[in-house]
Amino acid sequence: MVTIKKTPPDFKVEELINLSYSNGKYAYFKLFKRDYDTLKAIETISRASKIPVKSFGWAGNKDKRAETTQYISILNPKKEKIKNLNLRDLKLTFLGYGAKKINLGNNYGNKFEIKVYNYKEYYPSNFFINYFGEQRFGKNNWIIGKKILKKEKIVLDIKRKRFCLFAYQSYLWNNCVKEYFKDKPNTFKIGGYIFLNKQITNLKIPIINFDTKLKSNIGEIYKYLLKKEGISQKDFIIKSDPRLITETVYRDLIVEVKDLRFENSTLHFTLPKGSYATVFIRQLFREDIANPRLP
Repeated sequence: MVTIKKTPPDFKVEELINLSYSNGKYAYFKLFKRDYDTLKAIETISRASKIPVKSFGWAGNKDKRAETTQYISILNPKKEKIKNLNLRDLKLTFLGYGAKKINLGNNYGNKFEIKVYNYKEYYPSNFFINYFGEQRFGKNNWIIGKKILKKEKIVLDIKRKRFCLFAYQSYLWNNCVKEYFKDKPNTFKIGGYIFLNKQITNLKIPIINFDTKLKSNIGEIYKYLLKKEGISQKDFIIKSDPRLITETVYRDLIVEVKDLRFENSTLHFTLPKGSYATVFIRQLFREDIANPRLP
């Protein structure tokens, strides 16, 4: 079984983003972190600087057991609160000012450098099926998300509720895709995922919501899954907290990989935002990873 992330330096991620500098009210920083998830890093900086978390903005949530570089914005920070910070495994580098807060999704991709252990064979590929990875689900995020839809009482802040609800939608998306490829030729299965031997034309698959039009084969699969889960589309209309109500978005079924190299047991490649390196690694080595599996 392939092993990664023995130590944080084994898994390096660099966020790719375009920032526009001006005399705006947002200060932009490059954030390096080691063995921190993004929210924990932001909370740590917030406590140390006495700047509220709501003043921070960031484009994506990066892996915990890793060394990652990403970009954050802080609303009107006082320089003296930032420049003297000395935090273990966290480093902020001031870049300049801009007019816009950095929000989720503002990055356009991520560059990876990953040390791989215990692999047997290597099958290079420039594409893979765009499954959500286990980082999206955690231990029980998707289960909490389903409880939210079932209107069970869940005591969490709004950000956590949104994350868990999207984890459940991601769970349904993954299962829709697996059903779509079930029993199709030119596929192989690794650790609960179904992969393709040959690239196909990309499709846009909806992430299920109250307003999703359930048509064609994908629609029939979602109807089957919702019935199996005991969920209806109306359940996504959460009248008790309208902040949790969103609309349908679409996710690429197939993503292309750029700049793939494998040298000295280390992978180098670039993925578009929202795609998971751990999923791609399974396809590259046709083995499961010594990490928690998907639900």
